[in-house]
Amino acid sequence: MQQEGVNTVELNNMLRMQQRFDEMADVLDLDQTIAQQMNRWVRDQRGDLIRLLDTIDDPEERKHIYAATWVRLKSQWVVYNTQIGYEIAKTGEAKADTLVKAATVAIFVDAIEPFVERHEVERVTAHVGSSWHDAA
Repeated sequence: MQQEGVNTVELNNMLRMQQRFDEMADVLDLDQTIAQQMNRWVRDQRGDLIRLLDTIDDPEERKHIYAATWVRLKSQWVVYNTQIGYEIAKTGEAKADTLVKAATVAIFVDAIEPFVERHEVERVTAHVGSSWHDAA
């Protein structure tokens, strides 16, 4: 029997993502403004993905969506980490908001990773790459 909407395991994983962010914010003693901005971002990202998954009944398509989301977020994490490296090289330290953004994206990546299949990631990256090459 096909299950509709986000299943319990998926939802619990998404909720743990929020808990992990809250723990990180407490440990880092984040500036209130940065913490609120990042908390809103986590809530929005989680909510967007849950709403999207709720509309998709096809399990194969759900796998594709998880992979596409993982690729997007992993790419964003790479960009933030590159930025952190350059900030440290230029000033001796990374900006707090950049560190928090990288950590927050990593939390989201970890939360959805159990649902990502490698062959789906390869399909997504091949599709993105072929679209880019076709446009040239």
